[in-house]
Amino acid sequence: MAKFKNELSETELKERLFQRLKAENYIPTKPEIENEYKEAFLREFKKYLGEPVEEEVITMKKIQVFGPGCPRCHALFENVQRAVAELEMEGELEKVTDIIAMAKKGILGSPALVVDGRVKSTGKVLSVEEVKRLLQKE
Repeated sequence: MAKFKNELSETELKERLFQRLKAENYIPTKPEIENEYKEAFLREFKKYLGEPVEEEVITMKKIQVFGPGCPRCHALFENVQRAVAELEMEGELEKVTDIIAMAKKGILGSPALVVDGRVKSTGKVLSVEEVKRLLQKE
C-alpha cells in the first residue's frame, strides 16, 4: 500500500478499485451502497497487502415469514422478497413452516412476519408497500 499511498490518495484508490471491480460484478446503483462497496474494496485490498484494518460491523436483517405453507403464507413470502429487492436491502430471508417454532414465538395467526426476532405482523398478507414501510422503520 505504501507504493499506492505515494501515488494515489485513498479516495482515488477507492474509486479505481470500485471502477475496475464494478465492470465485472453486479453492484446496486444507489450512491450510499456504492460508498459501502468502495470502503469494502479498499479494506479487502489493505488486507491483501497485509496492512491492519478495522473490521466492519455487519448489520444484516434476519427476516422470517412464519406459516404452515398455505397460499397466504406464500403470498406474504413473495411480497417480502419483492420488498427486499426493491429496497436493495441485504438480509437473510427465511420461510418457517414449523408449527412448534411459531408457538415458541407466540404466533397464533398466519402468515406472520418477523424481523430480527420481533413479530411485526400476524394473520395478514401485507402488500409490498406495507412490508417496505415496516422494513424501513427498523
